[in-house]
Amino acid sequence: DRARKPQAVIFDTDMGNDIDDALALQMLLNYQRDGLVDIKGITICKANPLAIEFVDSFCRYNCVDDIPLGYVYDGPNPDKGNFLLPTLSASVNGKPLLSPVRNIDSGVPRSHEEIFRLLKESEDKSVVLIATGPLTNIARLLEMEGGEELMRSKVSRLCLMSGDFRG
Repeated sequence: DRARKPQAVIFDTDMGNDIDDALALQMLLNYQRDGLVDIKGITICKANPLAIEFVDSFCRYNCVDDIPLGYVYDGPNPDKGNFLLPTLSASVNGKPLLSPVRNIDSGVPRSHEEIFRLLKESEDKSVVLIATGPLTNIARLLEMEGGEELMRSKVSRLCLMSGDFRG
């Protein structure tokens, strides 16, 4: 139903380990273009600064320049993953494929603090929080004063991807 208000979404990603997060982000950007979702922010739960550049430039490649970003300083998975550097280094006819503006030196806020800010600005039970990596940012949010209450009051659905069940 086109008359419905777009679904508010915060996407928490460990962009760079494999392709699934890039595909999920592309789907969200497509949904936003079609008026189905409103991406309030993208927070990164992979502690490799190249993830900031990738997410920023990927959004810009999709003509979305203003989505707030957050980054997990001192978090898990500092490795480069399989595709961050090759994709950021890729060019077509001598022109870079992706052109990031934001990077680790851009003053990107801490992810959990950015989620807190975005939730605080949202209507009650209006946000879908999608997490496709380690739950570091969500755990840190819940540890903040008022974080748990904010999650309960503002998040209508928490969607988690999981997949490492080695025992």
